[in-house]
Amino acid sequence: MALPLSTAETTELRIVTADDAVFASASPRVTKALGTLESRVQLMTALQASLSVDAILQAFFRHAQTRLRVSGMWYRHNEAAEKLTFGTEGTHSLAYRLITRELHLGELTVSRQRVFSANNMAEFEDMLMSLLHPLNNALRYAAALKAARTDSLTQIGNRAALHESLDFAINSAKRYQHSLSVLLVDLDSFKQINDGHGHETGDRVLQEVVAAIIDATRNTDQCFRLGGDEFVVLLGNTPAAGASIIAERVCQAIASLNICSDSGSIVTSASVGAATWQADESQAELLERADMAMYQAKAHGGNTSLSQNNKNATPHPISL
Repeated sequence: MALPLSTAETTELRIVTADDAVFASASPRVTKALGTLESRVQLMTALQASLSVDAILQAFFRHAQTRLRVSGMWYRHNEAAEKLTFGTEGTHSLAYRLITRELHLGELTVSRQRVFSANNMAEFEDMLMSLLHPLNNALRYAAALKAARTDSLTQIGNRAALHESLDFAINSAKRYQHSLSVLLVDLDSFKQINDGHGHETGDRVLQEVVAAIIDATRNTDQCFRLGGDEFVVLLGNTPAAGASIIAERVCQAIASLNICSDSGSIVTSASVGAATWQADESQAELLERADMAMYQAKAHGGNTSLSQNNKNATPHPISL
């Protein structure tokens, strides 16, 4: 069903039920049809042509422009992290909460310069009936894609997401001549934590470490779990000097964690290798250099960051 949040001309709550397309409101029932059969078919065909939320809403907006002369449309779904805007805002608006029996599908608002009549509202609500199921399918598909690229324990990107994001970042760095760096973070003595405190505590440590990495990096940086206790941080538009600074911050953040279990307090530290992308370097070569730097940092006792951008790289020990 679609539940109107607000309208410019009425405060009455109107309800559109997805199952039987019955309109209920305190106002008289409006009986004007959506339009010709051709118009219905065009809308349904356009909405079923894609599994992209953006593409489906684009098609719906174009149809609303043609049928109702709307000038703008906004869609928001907090759980799916979707926030889309189409066109420009008008003086009068209709806002709906989109709901099925099982799911909340988000909130949608349309606007235009002219007042929406009762017939306009009925026609738009009938159009929404055609939107609900394609939108639901697209949201489910997007959620499945996200799950396939998300580490279930830490809720950050997994190895597949890393390779996809890094490939995009390298292509962007080539095209726009931007710098690009990566950090490879490996916990020190994590096996001893698992053995001494149990795997459940070990999982909690990994979650705390991820939170510390995110806190120590910028909003534009991306964190991925490569596997086990190994993580990669993607630093877009970041030269070697900046990567070294962030690597040290990550080390400090992990070493500063205060984690306790039934077996006692847990000391955490990490070895961090940093590498900056060089022209014509593949993502495998970039990650290999970061991995080499990480192992060199671990060889210096851990709790250390090291940059691998030349053969004479020197470790940067962390002092707390």
